[in-house]
Amino acid sequence: MYHLHTQPSEIDKLEYYEFWYIVKDLADFIKKQNDGQKGQEEEAYGKYGDPSKIAKSKMPNMKTPSFKTPSFKTPKF
Repeated sequence: MYHLHTQPSEIDKLEYYEFWYIVKDLADFIKKQNDGQKGQEEEAYGKYGDPSKIAKSKMPNMKTPSFKTPSFKTPKF
């Protein structure tokens, strides 16, 4: 995780250009991190396949049981 190690009061005191560079660096870091995660996901899909398809193939085809609703006759008085 990327931390700035600065207090919010210090960020408030920064000049505009200093703040802009910090935000730009943070955005670049996040983009690189996302690209790395996408690469790992694609590698895992290539190696193991789609996890949802694997889960469906491993699960047996089970049908839900059907229950008949009981009928009750009320006594007459």
